[in-house]
Amino acid sequence: MSFVFPWALWGLLLVPVLLLAFFFKLQSSRAVVSALHLWEKSTAKDGLLARFHKLRRWLSLLVALLLLALFLAAAARPLLSGGEARDEVHLLVIDRRSEMSAVDAEGVSLFNKARERTIEIVRNTPDDGRTILAAADARLRILGRLGASHKELLGILESLEVTGVAGDLNATAGQALQLLPENSSVLFITSESGKPRIADERLFVEAVGDPNASSNHAIQDFGIKRRLSDPSTLEIFARVTGPDGEVEMDFFVNDSLLEVITLNLPSRGWSRELALADLPETIPEHRFMLRLRDGGAIRFDDSAYAVVPVLEPIRVLLVSGGNRYLEAALAADQSLQVDLLQPDQFSSSMAGSFDVVLLDRLPAGMLADAGNFLWIQPLEEEAELAIITATNPSHSILSQVVLDRARIPALRDVTSQLQETGWESTALVSSQETALVSLATRGDQRLVRFGLDLEGSDLPARVAFPLLIRQSLQWLASPETAEISSLRAGSIHSLEPGETVSLDGAVLSKERYAELLQPGFYSTDTQSLAVSTLPEMHPAVASGEIGPAKIYPRTSTGMDWRWFAGVALLLLALEWWAYHRRQLE
Repeated sequence: MSFVFPWALWGLLLVPVLLLAFFFKLQSSRAVVSALHLWEKSTAKDGLLARFHKLRRWLSLLVALLLLALFLAAAARPLLSGGEARDEVHLLVIDRRSEMSAVDAEGVSLFNKARERTIEIVRNTPDDGRTILAAADARLRILGRLGASHKELLGILESLEVTGVAGDLNATAGQALQLLPENSSVLFITSESGKPRIADERLFVEAVGDPNASSNHAIQDFGIKRRLSDPSTLEIFARVTGPDGEVEMDFFVNDSLLEVITLNLPSRGWSRELALADLPETIPEHRFMLRLRDGGAIRFDDSAYAVVPVLEPIRVLLVSGGNRYLEAALAADQSLQVDLLQPDQFSSSMAGSFDVVLLDRLPAGMLADAGNFLWIQPLEEEAELAIITATNPSHSILSQVVLDRARIPALRDVTSQLQETGWESTALVSSQETALVSLATRGDQRLVRFGLDLEGSDLPARVAFPLLIRQSLQWLASPETAEISSLRAGSIHSLEPGETVSLDGAVLSKERYAELLQPGFYSTDTQSLAVSTLPEMHPAVASGEIGPAKIYPRTSTGMDWRWFAGVALLLLALEWWAYHRRQLE
């Protein structure tokens, strides 16, 4: 047997107090009387009645002890346990995904109802340290570990908040089932549509309501990218899901309303172009927000966010004895700031002052130990025409670069020589075993090598050539992709030592990483981050089988404390009646 509130058993210390009070009451008191013969006759006549009165005193003691035991049992709430129950562990999982922010007809959010229900379950389970508390958002998050007391678990629940993380609970349920031994159980407190669709005898589900997700509109996709042919122009797109009909969205740029958008669902989405020249450049970044005017039940997926840093010119040092193809390609790109230098004027110390150094047909010995380089390999021997056999079109350097049927004379592959100087090289365009275009890294340095003869190629006359040069320079200056997309709520962002991340001025983390659980604009010491809910698929449209029951699996059979309290009150009433009846006699 175990108890829900074992501390109530300290009341047993009152037993010695009752016994002492009873025995002190039994002691006879001395009195002076005029004669004893009247007392002797009374005792001889009512001997049986006297013995009954003595027995009634002992019955009063037993009733008092029984009353104390019943009241203590009502307070401690005993549970009858089987032998195997001691090895069982119970995992309580409260759902705090975005759909739990929906409110019911009474204006109470599903998350608050789930939290109250979880608190009730914790209070009605044995305080034996075998209840583990967890939350479900982007992953299974253990909040109260094995051995935690009820006081600790209740304190955690009181401070818990709903998050903007979307998704279903199937993966989380799978993690929970793998975490626990076979003889344990998992209880999910979630919404009607959010139930995990896994059939397992250890999995139990209790729903606290339905978010009515079928009538909810959500921003499912929101992205911004720079146009490859003109990085100063942004291409913006969004997609909304939900029931058919007309929806309105507000499009904000830097906290100012730029456009009101009307969509008729089902629709392929919304898109537009925006020139950065039309926006102020006195700020380090531009913040974009898309917000549904009447999204429906779930508030987190009504808004989406994106951050676009102000585009700064890429500083390029062209070291060349003269190359009209390169000079024309660089002059046509307004995102570049180009300085021209003769080869005999270049020194390795200059490389660190530019984003990229472009070495035009110069020897490999001019690759300095600092800086990033676009190196056009010199013609050392007669080049042979090559047939392109492999490319890596997924890399940003080759995005929309068409090299089909291009006349490309291949130069000697110097990958092995680069490796000897510490460069780790990867081929982007190759002909058989010869790398025509490759990229390499050496510590913080980056290198793009063109192993082809531009003079003997028709590549400079193609549209692909300036695009190839521009995207190579962009990768060298900043290896990140040109796509500017909002992070999903639940993402993990790595931080540099000493760096912090904050949301609305409140510092969230000073560790090496930060979990971004709420949608909005986050700030770090070096940049801003945009986080959106962006549900991939709403749980309401998921399918599968649900677990076997909706009840909490009890390890013990609880004895209702109200029975103990009722019996104690009944005995108290009988004792009160009997006492007053004696007084009236």
